Amino acid sequence: MKRTRIQQRRLRVAVINELADFKTNIGRSVHFMETVEGLNHEAYDNNIELYYYDRDFDLSACVKKKEHRTFDGIIGTVAWWPRKRECVWDVIAHDVPCVYMHNPPRTGYAYYVGVDECKAMDMLVGHLKKEGHETIGFAAASAQHYTQMRYIGYRDALKHHGLKPCGDHVVGIDVTTSYFPAKAIARYEKGEQHSTVTPRTAIYDHYTHLVAPPSAIIFENDYLAIHFYRRALSDGIRIPYRFGIAGFDNERLRFARYSNFLTTVDQPYKTIGITAIRLLADVIAGDADPLKHIRVEPKLIVRRSTLKRTLKHTKQSDDELKRTIDDFIMENFADPDRMKEIAATFMMSRDYFRQRFSRLFGMPFTAYLNDMRLSHAADALKKTSRSITRIIIESGFNNYQNFSFLFKKKFGVTPRHFRTTDKAGTLSSDRR
Repeated sequence: MKRTRIQQRRLRVAVINELADFKTNIGRSVHFMETVEGLNHEAYDNNIELYYYDRDFDLSACVKKKEHRTFDGIIGTVAWWPRKRECVWDVIAHDVPCVYMHNPPRTGYAYYVGVDECKAMDMLVGHLKKEGHETIGFAAASAQHYTQMRYIGYRDALKHHGLKPCGDHVVGIDVTTSYFPAKAIARYEKGEQHSTVTPRTAIYDHYTHLVAPPSAIIFENDYLAIHFYRRALSDGIRIPYRFGIAGFDNERLRFARYSNFLTTVDQPYKTIGITAIRLLADVIAGDADPLKHIRVEPKLIVRRSTLKRTLKHTKQSDDELKRTIDDFIMENFADPDRMKEIAATFMMSRDYFRQRFSRLFGMPFTAYLNDMRLSHAADALKKTSRSITRIIIESGFNNYQNFSFLFKKKFGVTPRHFRTTDKAGTLSSDRR
């Protein structure tokens, strides 16, 4: 049953996301798109008009001019560094009903809606232990409060599942304080970017140079996990056998080409958006419980990047692997980006994939891919009136010269002649 609050007038609510750039997030970020969908859906039902602002919004100037008071309420996803931001938000929360979303405030004295970070980490650690990972690390490259909450969840989950912690297995957090390193905090206060303070390359180098590395690593987000994975593949490190890796966020749009292999935590973003509007409506009406925190249930998404034990017992036969690879190429041959990452898709280094492919198919991968693309192009030339340029693109080629050279080598004539000649239907498609 829909919950609808009847208002005398339409409420004005600002949604301020200091961690997002709307121009780059639209159409690319599940986090952003589904949260906005939930916010808009519930705002409509509650007669609320939303005004969206991203990290480029000058919030300090807005508060200085007291423009924040023109809103009936504010929903904020806040970047907590430098600390002067916190002072600005303290002023806002004092003047206007506020609900924080996704990134919890440092203080418990606030209304907040977000995923249950601790439960998510307990699920991840429990899964990794079942897959035979007895030593598990945690890696972070930012200093947002949700990062700290994920680390605390990880720390508590190790204890809950009877696993021993190791300080060398944690990057980006001071294990003695369960907080961010003092040197890093000093640099954040000066306004340095997280990527500068803790570079992704430093995380990879740290784990691969340890004498006794963890058998699995939980990364604070999918972005870090995928960067580690790509570096590992280029170095011939097989995932999940040497390292099991898991992310957080299930960003299936931004990292679509890896979405079929990375174990991660799915946040119900739409539900979080809906719940934030409902909580703010209660706060505005005076019906909310004092300083309520709502933790939304996460979902564990298990994929191949952590299945160390399972994959050992379910290795594909050569025939099964050949069929799977062939199906993948048939479905994606026109997408150059997906073809570039085919080795990563099947969790192999590029060299190992090329060797395995040649053994399975009796020819190099590039030759097989070009043959499939050329057959598709020839079929389109015979059966459609689409332009040759369009057919080239739809077949996965990136320029006319390369396409024309390969086409003539295979069919003996140029693409234009192939289309116009009366002999097009009888030319051998098997000629190499």
